[in-house]
Amino acid sequence: MTQWQVVASVQTIAQNHLLPVIEQMLARFPFEILGFRADNGSEYVNHRVAQMLDKLRVEFTRSRPRRSNDNGLAETKNGAVVRKLFATDVAHPKKPGRIKRVYRPKDAMTPLDKLAGLPEAVSFLPQGVTLEDLQAMATALTDMQAAKELNEARLALFRRSP
Repeated sequence: MTQWQVVASVQTIAQNHLLPVIEQMLARFPFEILGFRADNGSEYVNHRVAQMLDKLRVEFTRSRPRRSNDNGLAETKNGAVVRKLFATDVAHPKKPGRIKRVYRPKDAMTPLDKLAGLPEAVSFLPQGVTLEDLQAMATALTDMQAAKELNEARLALFRRSP
């Protein structure tokens, strides 16, 4: 048994954007795929993904929410980054004493947005760098353009011979 990782980016984490990317990623694997483990997100757990994997005779399993042992790579990243930085804990409306994590749009921000929101943000910048410079760099490309440039640079790097 081995693990292979393929990195891809999508416009949004939604079925219509994710399904074609999953198909492309599976096509890039250099060996037969026996299993596919995903979290419980609806972008993965749906009939179209199940049909695609069934056609390939790939076993499809799901991890349990917040169980880092089930899907170590995704769950530990989610636990360390997403849940700590982008969630607001509120009392569960139907279960007294329990906490529900709510992901509000105002809580989700890029590292630059987080830096800019700090009271003394300028004091953390190197001399000669301004928040305006960083904002201009951040908005120079769309997310899709930046992902394309990253993939092209990565391919060029791997094409170079030692």
